[in-house]
Amino acid sequence: GSTAVIVPPPFASADVRSSKDQQGCSSPPQEEEALPPGVSVRRIKKEDADSPDFDEFQRVSRIALDGLGGRWEVQMVEVWDNEAARRIFEAKQEELPIKNETLVFHGSSHEGTRRIAIEGFRIGGEAGWDAKHGAALGKGVYTGSHPSTALMYSQRSDAGESCSVLLCRAQPGLEWDAPQISTRGRSSAQSDWDRTPLFGDSWSGGLQGVRVFRTAQQLLPTHVIHYTRTPSSRRR
Repeated sequence: GSTAVIVPPPFASADVRSSKDQQGCSSPPQEEEALPPGVSVRRIKKEDADSPDFDEFQRVSRIALDGLGGRWEVQMVEVWDNEAARRIFEAKQEELPIKNETLVFHGSSHEGTRRIAIEGFRIGGEAGWDAKHGAALGKGVYTGSHPSTALMYSQRSDAGESCSVLLCRAQPGLEWDAPQISTRGRSSAQSDWDRTPLFGDSWSGGLQGVRVFRTAQQLLPTHVIHYTRTPSSRRR
């Protein structure tokens, strides 16, 4: 396929993290803390071709690699099921005036993707949480409609050769086509809550491939995708 040209937008995604979070995107640790009741995860690796779950690995990999031009490979897919988060997501679906669903991506570190899969998203500027990369398009959860957008904001490890991205079910609801927002002369870490649109359940601010969701309840993390960079000798 053709190689997509990726131009970073002039702001950074509001991946909300606490000050205790560590930098980096290391491989999943061998031993992890026990999951809360009602939360489970299945891990499917690239080499698990004989696994009954391998069809799910291939399905998610096709979505995760769409348009990346062979620059990245999927090494592992985590399939998350969070019973409480699913109930909240379904309740929000009933509340929204427009019933529509899509898939979106969100880049973070390995620790960040795990935390979000367990605890859900947090919105910067609320309950003492900071918007890690700013919020140039206002207050909300920042996502990418394409994996390339999320990859730009994932935290790399192994000299930039590996990273993790969340795949989420999402409910845009009423999609507000807000006027394009200029970020000229603004720091990428600058937040401006006054830029939050008064209308709509989600919006893009005129930036292609980016969608901001007004509430965390509109998103349900279902998969964590672990990428590694394709060796140059194998790139298309």
